[in-house]
This record gives sequence, C-alpha cells and structure tokens, in this order.
Amino acid sequence: MDSLYLVCVVVGCTALVLISAVIPWAVFTRYVLNSAASWPEPLAVLLTIVLTFIGAAAGYRLNLHMKRFLLRRPVAGQVAHPARSRRQLLMALIAIFMIVWAADWSK
Repeated sequence: MDSLYLVCVVVGCTALVLISAVIPWAVFTRYVLNSAASWPEPLAVLLTIVLTFIGAAAGYRLNLHMKRFLLRRPVAGQVAHPARSRRQLLMALIAIFMIVWAADWSK
C-alpha cells in the first residue's frame, strides 16, 4: 500500500503542475495571440478531477481529514477507539452507496 500511496502522490503532484502550466497557456493564447486554444479548459477540468480524487485518496491514507483535529483532544483514551471504528464503518457505507449509485446511474 505504501507504493500505491506514493503513486497517488506523484500523480496528484503531476496533475497540479500540469494545471499550473495549462491555465497560463490558455490565457496567453486567448489574450495575447487572440486565438484561443480549444484543449486547455477541458484538460484543466480533467486534471482538477484527477487531482481531487487522487489527492483525497492520498489524504485518506494519512488520515488527514478536515474533521480529524476537531474532536481529537476531547475524545481521548477509551472513547477514541470506538470513534475510529465508527468512522471507518461510515466511510465504508459511503463507499458502498457511491458504488451502488454509480452502477445504477450508468444503466
């Protein structure tokens, strides 16, 4: 899993660098050359999607959730273990819901 995590980080960073190159190119072709290229905007949207999902997977691997630090101090010791179990169960339920919904939507 560590190697898969590393691949996610590399793909996410590459997508971020490419977005940073594609958007200025789109602005340059539109306003300097007065001939807008047709490919930068769809590519930037696709790279943003890749960055979001792959980055979220890498963040989940490191437990870097936005709400992670909110209840860390109040929920300590014996209460923290059931909270972690409930969090993992909730994430699994959300993943199952998304898979079922996507399969139903694709029909």
